[in-house]
Amino acid sequence: MCGRFSLTKSDKDTLKKRFRVKRVAGDQKPRYNIAPSDAVHAIVNTMRDEITLARWGYIPHWMGADGLAKSVINARAETLMQKPFFKTSFRSRRCLIIADGFYEWKRAGKAKHPYRVIVDDGSLFAFAGVWDTWMYDGNELMTCAIITVAANELMRPIHERMPVIINADDEQAWLMSDDLVRAEEMLRPFASERMRAYEISPAVNSPTHDHADIVKPI
Repeated sequence: MCGRFSLTKSDKDTLKKRFRVKRVAGDQKPRYNIAPSDAVHAIVNTMRDEITLARWGYIPHWMGADGLAKSVINARAETLMQKPFFKTSFRSRRCLIIADGFYEWKRAGKAKHPYRVIVDDGSLFAFAGVWDTWMYDGNELMTCAIITVAANELMRPIHERMPVIINADDEQAWLMSDDLVRAEEMLRPFASERMRAYEISPAVNSPTHDHADIVKPI
């Protein structure tokens, strides 16, 4: 799964250049400990020239008053096309969720040790995601979930699953392709040799801790 991540390289010019967009929503504050229900930076397939904000916690548009309580932060790649909850969004509402690291916890007996995972020594990257706009009682809320797959060799000793990271060369195809077979082929573990994991402070366990010390190795 993926339950926390970071976006410390949040400068708008940096984001525009990396993802080739014209506009970036939100402020430029670095985020070291992004948690479920937070606003996250995303590129949705219907607005590919901008980075918008979406609530991390997917709610399908048809869900009623209990939408917030039943929101989902992760979607399993293996069942995207089988579950009505995600099926339509996988077909027509795919997105990129922007990050520069994510966190996972390794169990050792009764203890759980947090690790930070980065790509290419800390470069920006994008998770594969699905999105929808929940509409209830006159309000509209864009929401999203991160797609997960079975862990690669690097991640397997830490956790059995990991978020899907889209290769930079495939990002536009993930957003634009009508070929669902091709889209499904992108839902695979990222290359282990391009990733690095290191143990960090348990301070990350609390989402109230959102500061630079979170990403330091111990």
